[in-house]
Amino acid sequence: MNRDLLDRLVWWGGERVGIKVGVRHGGDTDQSDRVKQSRDPPQMLITTPETLQAILAGKRLREHLTKLRWIIVDEIHEFAEDKRGTQLALTLERIKWLIGRKPQIIGLSATVGSPEEVAKFLVGDDDECDIVQSSIVREMKMDVLHPEPTKEDEEMAKNVYLYPDAVARLRVIKDLVSNNGATIVFVNTRSMAELLMYRFTMLGYDSVGIHHSSLSKVSRITTERAFKDGKLKAVIATSSLELGIDIGHVDFVIQYLSPHQVIRLVQRIGRSGHRLDKVPRGGVVITEDLNDTLEAVAIINRAKSGGLLEATQIPDKPYDVLVHQIVSLLMIKNRWTIDELYDLIRRAYPYRKLSIEELKGVLRFMSEVLNPRLAYFIEDEGVVLKPSGVRARREMYKYFFDQMSMIPDEKHYLVINQANEEPLECLMRHSSLSMGGSPALSSCLEAVFGFCRRSLVTQSTWHLLRTLLAQYHRGSVRRYPYRLRWRRMLVVLRRR
Repeated sequence: MNRDLLDRLVWWGGERVGIKVGVRHGGDTDQSDRVKQSRDPPQMLITTPETLQAILAGKRLREHLTKLRWIIVDEIHEFAEDKRGTQLALTLERIKWLIGRKPQIIGLSATVGSPEEVAKFLVGDDDECDIVQSSIVREMKMDVLHPEPTKEDEEMAKNVYLYPDAVARLRVIKDLVSNNGATIVFVNTRSMAELLMYRFTMLGYDSVGIHHSSLSKVSRITTERAFKDGKLKAVIATSSLELGIDIGHVDFVIQYLSPHQVIRLVQRIGRSGHRLDKVPRGGVVITEDLNDTLEAVAIINRAKSGGLLEATQIPDKPYDVLVHQIVSLLMIKNRWTIDELYDLIRRAYPYRKLSIEELKGVLRFMSEVLNPRLAYFIEDEGVVLKPSGVRARREMYKYFFDQMSMIPDEKHYLVINQANEEPLECLMRHSSLSMGGSPALSSCLEAVFGFCRRSLVTQSTWHLLRTLLAQYHRGSVRRYPYRLRWRRMLVVLRRR
């Protein structure tokens, strides 16, 4: 998302208006670029909540922030409902305190279920905010399809070891793509994206790509460019393409299985005809059973009626975020009174109901329970101090940078195609496939095949997996009392 915004803003601001635009995003920004930004900051900086924490930790960059006038938070609905947003809300209050005034803060979103509450989340509990809602009613065209298998589908299913219903859904998707042009096929999970991609490959459907957050940066950029250049007719994607990444003109959008939320459906359908003078043509939800169909119909009816988006659920004073932000404040100033901390923290909307006793309890935990301590709390004097010991300070800084992200930490393993050295995918450490006697076994095995077809595996392993799936469909495989882990697959991939 950062590189996409950078390309657009450079095109508009840098080349036509003369505004210097830069991006700062964790490990993606070279050390030389960081040094240049600290010495000569851009007029407009694109960053993330996590990287903003690191920026505020640097003395020179904090000095540059005194000239800050505007803060724009894009896709505010994505932040409001998780701890990343809570961290951002506290960080915005820290910025106001640092520069001694209130910059104008602007939040952008096309799908906010609770505008008033999200506005408070954006500017703080005590500040006023104007809400501007577009008066242009976009007439979205949406429909629900539950494909029924034909005799041709049944014959095809026997040849490729799939259920006839699955083949029917794939056939309908292929026909929709052929009739409507550039199409995004949205799914709800990464595993479903892999499974759907594999099934298209099995049926010989070309010109289809895949895009999700676990794929390497190189793979995602390659898919985006191929779709934009017209080399791909369709892209199977998760929420990674929801938020407006520039992949060229999108003619049609298909939602594979119910999206479960009105907000998600509206966001995804809006990718087609993504201009004010265009009506989103894509609104087809492909369902697999009766429950899925009924849910999809209800969601579409709510979306068409307007104003029935799900309410935004903002996290209520999470303590782990609070501990991290107190540490960040101690890195800026060595001594705080309890009243100073309380006043600053309570201005952030997620902590508006935080009591002074709750804050003292968190400070006691940081001072007395943790070893080494993250803060030194003198309760009788109502003072919070930065730890004085060398080891304690080193651990405090280590904690701050290690816990800077509120995204759950998961270990990933990079899988590389040895034929062309192209990064294919990142697999989570504890990802596993349950091998049980349910129909889900077929989908699990096909997901494994989808992974293996793009990698290099031994011929014997490939034959074993295909035989296993064939036996399952013939009914000779009923139960597997073990779990096949992705890590074992990685071991197989290293053997040639």
